[in-house]
Amino acid sequence: MRLFLFLLLITTYTLALTGTAAAQSLSGENSGEIPADSLRETSAEAQDKPLPEFKDQSNDADRGFTARIIGGAAAEVDAYPSIVALIRPGFGNFNTRLFCGGTVVATRWVMTAAHCVFDAFDQPLEPRRVQVVEGTNDLAQNTTQRVRDVAQIIVHPDFDITLDLQPFDLALIELVQDSEQPIATLFAGDTTELVDRFTSIAGWGATNFENPSDPQFPVVLQDAAVPIIHNDVCNAPDSYDGQIVPSQMCAGFREGGVDACVGDSGGPLLIEENNEQVQVGITSFGIGCAEPLFYGIYTDVSHFLPWLSQFIAVPQQSPELIEQLANPQPLATPVSNDSDDDNLIERLFGGSIGTGVHVLLALLLLARMIVLRQTITRGVIKIRT
Repeated sequence: MRLFLFLLLITTYTLALTGTAAAQSLSGENSGEIPADSLRETSAEAQDKPLPEFKDQSNDADRGFTARIIGGAAAEVDAYPSIVALIRPGFGNFNTRLFCGGTVVATRWVMTAAHCVFDAFDQPLEPRRVQVVEGTNDLAQNTTQRVRDVAQIIVHPDFDITLDLQPFDLALIELVQDSEQPIATLFAGDTTELVDRFTSIAGWGATNFENPSDPQFPVVLQDAAVPIIHNDVCNAPDSYDGQIVPSQMCAGFREGGVDACVGDSGGPLLIEENNEQVQVGITSFGIGCAEPLFYGIYTDVSHFLPWLSQFIAVPQQSPELIEQLANPQPLATPVSNDSDDDNLIERLFGGSIGTGVHVLLALLLLARMIVLRQTITRGVIKIRT
């Protein structure tokens, strides 16, 4: 029995050390690797440190770079008329001051991600520290008539900037001047019925993330197509491991390769219905960019129409859906290979699983939680740093 307990302690300690080393490697402490804990958060840290100038990408093809949203391409002019760029006030091209995206949802209102309107110290931004650029695909065109000042910023009351994976990630920005752009149509249905349907993502965020300390940013708006993924898949043990809640959506490919990235936060996730763009989500976060198994996470707009209706006109929802969204069913338990693990343990120890083996399984689970906690840390990569 003493030997068994000694082996348990040695096994757990070894796993913890291994997990710590892996987490450090993923977080970029070992050079040359994309940090898995680089959340797609794009808060306005750029307010407090200079942003890099846009780099000439004329030789990017030779270095394996692509001048596009990761896996996407330059958007057609006026393809997304409701999209806007959030920039910090100052001088220089708009693209060097970009920190997030958003969409016009009323004459004087823009919707974005809540984490976009917090600074590097997790403090809410004052309205004077944010400007909105509308009506252009090309942020190199510094047309001052396209810039709107901000009157106030309203963050969803349940949003908590201190959490690692942040639900309730939406905010409204009231403009001083009326917007001249078309108002986005918001989705009012059940987004679980959209699983496997292709959507569009768009933004001026990073187009290459091979070197997280020097991501590549475009001047022209980029877009890409990604399918909506069921939250149960997104919550699998080898993905977000149960961290995604019903008011969030997942979109992307299992193998990665196409995704929103740093700087795209706050922008839209769109479907097309009756030849009209309909916004179903808000770009929120992700572990890395376009990484296998780590889909992009989006705020589910439909869940928040009751809150939004306090400030803007929203489409009507059925009473049944409102009740369903207010009392969501628990997510299904992620599929795991516990039975295979049990069979392996039985072959190793013989007979049925005893109390000691259950202790071992509990310790293994604890080690896994330690690794996940170290891997998913908030704010390692923020806006254009």
